[in-house]
Amino acid sequence: MQPVLREVDSEYLAFHSVNTALISIVYGAELGLTKPQLRDLGYIALFHDAGMGVVPDDILGKRGALTPEERDLVNRAPLVSIRNILQERQMNRATLLRLVTTFEHRVDFGTAVRDGQGNIQMIIPRANLGLYAKLISISATYDALTSKRPFRDAYGPEVALMLMWTEMRNKFDPDLLKVFMRVMAIAPIKVLTKRQQSVAIGML
Repeated sequence: MQPVLREVDSEYLAFHSVNTALISIVYGAELGLTKPQLRDLGYIALFHDAGMGVVPDDILGKRGALTPEERDLVNRAPLVSIRNILQERQMNRATLLRLVTTFEHRVDFGTAVRDGQGNIQMIIPRANLGLYAKLISISATYDALTSKRPFRDAYGPEVALMLMWTEMRNKFDPDLLKVFMRVMAIAPIKVLTKRQQSVAIGML
């Protein structure tokens, strides 16, 4: 009989995919995407983390820090998603868009330049990422942070967005993140307390 934590985490992957798709569609609509674009965005977002299905439940539900080998397995999940797409043997524009977005949504927007205290001073963009990848990255991270996991409680919407705006902001396009925060009705100018900024994020 499997532990309850494993069953909950298996459900999490399904709910996370659906939530990310719905959030991405609402977010994309705010940005003025067309209906065909929203359809493509929602479809890609729905399967953006399909590769995580091959990661063992005991790793997904682990309470402590992952070992380098476990982290490597999690990081390879997008490649499993890409392999699954390629196995469909339908190479067209939509397929190429899915391939690129599935890979890019895990790529950080830029490199963080930090001061002596570890605070981010500036972000150096390092990749010309596609719009869909940027949107899904923001939507997926927000849903992950606001979801209860075996290794931590869910963060409230405001705390989650402040974490994304402060210590995680090198991962996202800052202009798109501002729009997202406006969609969620959270002003981006507010800052976290020192205690909130040091809270452990864990595996998303």
